[in-house]
Amino acid sequence: HLSLRRQRQMCIRDSEDTAHEVRAKIWRLDTGKWQDMGISIMRVKTSRTTQKSRVLARNAVNGNVVLNFSLYEGLKVTREKNVLMFLGFIEAKPCNLRCKVKTEEAAETLKKALVSHATSDN
Repeated sequence: HLSLRRQRQMCIRDSEDTAHEVRAKIWRLDTGKWQDMGISIMRVKTSRTTQKSRVLARNAVNGNVVLNFSLYEGLKVTREKNVLMFLGFIEAKPCNLRCKVKTEEAAETLKKALVSHATSDN
């Protein structure tokens, strides 16, 4: 028997496409200090029905959800070498986020994916 929660997760997963996926180390700004959120698999997911996109990051070791927020119009992403910074949401509260990927090219590709999916259609 699958739990209702697991059935819902499978349903959502089947109705979304992964537009981009990258391994990233993520930090959040908390009371003026960067707090390490660990290494995650960060994905840009797009709904097949609504075309809305979201960021879903799961811990690379245990699979726990680290980030899960809808991309929004006006998202500003800055890149410094292989590190991106942007305003995301944790538990519906705005939060400055930093994510480091392996290369500058991977950072630029992730930046383009975030910005291109944060359109007025979302």
